[in-house]
Amino acid sequence: MKIEWIHCPVCGNRTRLQMRENTEWKNFLLYCQK
Repeated sequence: MKIEWIHCPVCGNRTRLQMRENTEWKNFLLYCQK
């Protein structure tokens, strides 16, 4: 199973979240921790 880090859409830095191939994101608010 492939797992990838999620990157912030604003600054491009890696967030604390990881996503698997079978993960579905629906209406998920993503923001940078910094």
